[in-house]
Amino acid sequence: MASEITQRQRAEANCHQCGMVCQPNEYHPYAACVLYGATRDGAAVRANLNAIGQHARQEALRGASDLIKLMPMLTAHNVAAVLDHLAREGVK
Repeated sequence: MASEITQRQRAEANCHQCGMVCQPNEYHPYAACVLYGATRDGAAVRANLNAIGQHARQEALRGASDLIKLMPMLTAHNVAAVLDHLAREGVK
């Protein structure tokens, strides 16, 4: 019975769009389907997704670092002005 559950979980984890073998709850966006369709190499898809994620984390940290440098200059009025601007631009 345990092997049936494992096989079922594996079948449900596989991408129904492109057929790539995925782990349960593995991040698999549509871009992964496109790349897998071109390469048929799941390891290459995972390597690219990991590189994209790492780059995004580095950029987020860099942005946070820049914001922290500005914090001593922030006043309640400046923060309110920024929030008003973001609200007008539709950023929530």
